[in-house]
Amino acid sequence: MIYLDYAAATPVSTEVMEVMRPYLSTHFANPASMHLAGSKVKDEIEKARSKVASILSRKSDKILFFSSGTHSINLAIQGVMRKNDHVITSSIEHKAVLETCTRFSHTIAGVSSKGIVNVNAIQKAINKNTKLISVQYINNEIGTIQPLRAIYKIAKKKGILFHVDACQAPGIVSIKNIPADLITLNGSKIYGPKGSAVLVVNNKVTLKPILFGGGQEEELVPGTLNVPAIIGFAKALEISEQKQKKNAMKLESLRSYFITRVHKNVENVFVNEHKAKQAPHIISIGCRGVLAEDIINHLGSQHIMVSAGSACTSDEVKASHVLRAIGLSSHDANSVVRISLGRNTSRKELDVVVKKLTMIVKSLRKVKL
Repeated sequence: MIYLDYAAATPVSTEVMEVMRPYLSTHFANPASMHLAGSKVKDEIEKARSKVASILSRKSDKILFFSSGTHSINLAIQGVMRKNDHVITSSIEHKAVLETCTRFSHTIAGVSSKGIVNVNAIQKAINKNTKLISVQYINNEIGTIQPLRAIYKIAKKKGILFHVDACQAPGIVSIKNIPADLITLNGSKIYGPKGSAVLVVNNKVTLKPILFGGGQEEELVPGTLNVPAIIGFAKALEISEQKQKKNAMKLESLRSYFITRVHKNVENVFVNEHKAKQAPHIISIGCRGVLAEDIINHLGSQHIMVSAGSACTSDEVKASHVLRAIGLSSHDANSVVRISLGRNTSRKELDVVVKKLTMIVKSLRKVKL
């Protein structure tokens, strides 16, 4: 199998599995228990919390552990918003952000044709009730890197909180000193376990709970803590930051190599990107005149795993909101596939993918004609 969907999920690394293993067997006690076994596990959780804070250069802030990035995002937004508050986000955010924002008065700022958030639109959208701005670090579909510092500067000047969905960032860009009051990270994107995530919270920010029934994580994340996932997340984040520069250089080389090969071998293709502000692990590429769903199915039959730039259902192909936001027609948007690279990706694999993609696109276009 050639796996090229790392932006959706990564395998758990050997190093991460090794540190998790004892907490699946020997050290299995509930950290909320008062006995010695529970206290020892609780101490390990606090060490993991301190490690995460140190990696992010956020030692004075709260680190809250979650079961998913979506849960973290929901608390970040719902936890600070009140009845009459107003929130601003962008048109290319993950649905976890967009759909949560619709629960409140909200403004969705547009983006450029290259997928960069319009900072001026965000500034103009601010009103007297604006409590929060939420913008992602790296877009999960097209890989554009957003101007966080410029947005944070505007937010601070107006006394507005700033949340950043940074799930795609670790191992790709530096995650130290991210300019934000609230930061979401997800373990399943960084070679950590699924079901692990964090929310970093500036100590000056007051959150209200959205779930109830326990006192865990300062009464904000009720329920028994997933100890193996927490330990694994901290290790995965540590490795991602240690390898970030080397990993980013490798991925950029592979990305450039693949795009060059595709342009050389496949006619009438286009790439959705901002060359100066582009994450190296995500390639959003369209093959005009061919449905992404067909490309994915044919590549899948060859044991090559990629994903769509569209949300496919059983009876229709609906253009991705991200691709429509950058101005693509429905026809072009429905031709886009996302190829996301990872630590194990090789040029040899990409050569195979280019060869198969070339054959598939030619074949599908002939059938259409």
